[in-house]
Amino acid sequence: MRILNQLPEEARPNAPALRYVMGNYAKRARQILWLQLVVGIALVIGVGVIGGRLLSQDQGLPASAILMNALYPAAVLGQILMSVFMLMMTMGVINEEKRRQTWDNLRATDTGTQITLRARWFAAVFYRLFLLLVIIYSVRLALVGALLYDLTAFSGDYLALISGGSVQPLLPVEAIIILTAFSLTASFILPLTGLGLDAALGILLATFINHRVWIALTQMVLSIARFAMVIGLFLLMQNLVDPTNASEPFLKWISMVGFGGFGDWGLRFLNLQSYSELWSTVPFGIFVGVGMLLIAVIQAGLTELFLSWAARRAQARD
Repeated sequence: MRILNQLPEEARPNAPALRYVMGNYAKRARQILWLQLVVGIALVIGVGVIGGRLLSQDQGLPASAILMNALYPAAVLGQILMSVFMLMMTMGVINEEKRRQTWDNLRATDTGTQITLRARWFAAVFYRLFLLLVIIYSVRLALVGALLYDLTAFSGDYLALISGGSVQPLLPVEAIIILTAFSLTASFILPLTGLGLDAALGILLATFINHRVWIALTQMVLSIARFAMVIGLFLLMQNLVDPTNASEPFLKWISMVGFGGFGDWGLRFLNLQSYSELWSTVPFGIFVGVGMLLIAVIQAGLTELFLSWAARRAQARD
């Protein structure tokens, strides 16, 4: 409850608009929470299977690297599924209001549609997939714990050792610590800004698409596109950062920032071994965290833009 009290008043459970939006959802909440629990258990089992195999193969790696290898595939898959679920939940918001025969009443006032659509955005981002969001952040906390443990190695000089002369440009350790903190911050912000953008996009598309058949078809196309985007960004990033690849340094840097911002939401950068590889293969790779924070700001700006646009279209829509 303390976490929810940190949200803006319009996003808290007792807000009138949010209570209205969550009305029907509350009746189905138990079934939906059970579904999330089942999905979460499936992910945990998947992590256990993958982790068990990796533990038997990667005995020479530090515990943090083994933990990353074990958690990463299931976590990325869970994030993609959350993104897909978010689009599916929000693309039908206007049709749902029409089924409840409340749409005309909401449009009777200048701010009715805006308040309702924003309430639906808050409900989608902070409540309806809450358990899956908790799982995603639990993975991040576990990886940060392992990262902090690694930092204690070699009498606390591990970060200085792995940066060594590989960081371009050469920076003092204090600056490297600050820029690494930027990457960690981005890795925690990006899931919310990414999901928020997905929800806002779904609400905006709901103002363009009327029929259920077209909504379902669009949801399927966007789901496939989301999977393809992550896979494409991953393959591009892997190819460009290959030490044997002579591509422009800027392209390598952009590929890392793009994958971190739109691919795995910065999950890769919660492990010091990943930083070591990044700094040694990508010029100016130390600034990737700054780029990911910029993407988070852009996503937040686009979210606000999409919600405002959706409210204007919904108000004027016949």
